[in-house]
Amino acid sequence: MTAILRLAIDRLAPTGEGVARHAGQVVFVDGALPGETVEAEVFQEKKRYARAAVVGVFEPSPDRRAADVHASACGGTDWAHVAPDAARRWKRALFVETMERLGGAEPGVFGALPISSSPLEYRLRNQFHAGGGEVGFFARRSHRVVPLDGCEIVSRETRDKIAALAAGRRLDGTLETLESVETGAAHRLVWRGAGRGFPSSEGALDVDVGGRAFRVSAGAFFQVNRFRLLPFYETVRDLARDAGPASALDAYSGAGLLSHALVEAGARVTAVEASPSSAADAAFNRARLGAAGSIDLRPGAVEAYLRDGAAPHDVVVADPPRGGLGPAAAPLAGLARRRLIYVSCEPASLARDLAPLRVAGLSIARAQLEDFFPLTHRVEAIVVFDRS
Repeated sequence: MTAILRLAIDRLAPTGEGVARHAGQVVFVDGALPGETVEAEVFQEKKRYARAAVVGVFEPSPDRRAADVHASACGGTDWAHVAPDAARRWKRALFVETMERLGGAEPGVFGALPISSSPLEYRLRNQFHAGGGEVGFFARRSHRVVPLDGCEIVSRETRDKIAALAAGRRLDGTLETLESVETGAAHRLVWRGAGRGFPSSEGALDVDVGGRAFRVSAGAFFQVNRFRLLPFYETVRDLARDAGPASALDAYSGAGLLSHALVEAGARVTAVEASPSSAADAAFNRARLGAAGSIDLRPGAVEAYLRDGAAPHDVVVADPPRGGLGPAAAPLAGLARRRLIYVSCEPASLARDLAPLRVAGLSIARAQLEDFFPLTHRVEAIVVFDRS
């Protein structure tokens, strides 16, 4: 039976949900903020906890932002109710809490931990879904498609183009996925369809990063925030340059963005990437940007590269999928003669990787956060580990 509860929110969970207690049970509340009293509808109940969603707010937090119906429903904006400045403050606090609780990091090791800001309409890459006559993101906890009308994280130009693309197509049958990538300025769009409704478009397109044109195909890995691409590129370049590298390893290299940052830092680069589309883009970008003599491309999984007797490098850059480095953490750390730069989109995975990195002789030197994902609880971390 569905239950409606009145709850006082104590804190935030790393998942971005508010945390309350009711009848001795922990309740995670989607859409709630600490200090608020809310009315919430339970949608999942387990033995030790329950999950609920806000349906009314009696005592709103000063950190609350007015969110429209679209943002409140869409799974792509789970923090649409949090004011931007407050969201960055909470992201920093949750990151540190996760590193200390899950990773055993010493209090204060991250210092002031700067975090960037980003405008909205930031998404350069998207994974849209088509169904029920609509194209957009999934609603929270559902496969119902929320249309892009008024979506604050996708550019108006892309919303209009997706609507035009969908017009007249039969979208009421099998759910389809549409992966798109667009340029940062002109909002040209290419896509990779997964069904009859959206056959893939032709080719790829160029994404400008400070005057460097990177070819990116739909489905290839590339960073998602159009506004933070250049600062991110320059940050990794400068962090690598500080270590004076003659050689560098770019693990999980995608279309080659950070490989070229490492070349600019003075390194001869080995780049490892498992995705065929990403590896093909990386090869194209290496030729286009005149780095054929500076980047050694190794298509394939990082784990296979490590098993094949990989050589040490002065600097290792690792930008793994959301699951983190896992078993690759210790061997990658062993390859870093001076510095390992870990780029993470999932603090919990990063925290679990801290122990094997430290056992391998690395220690946290500095860190910063990138707010790549406004209106969500997610954050990107750049953590520098130096050889002790």
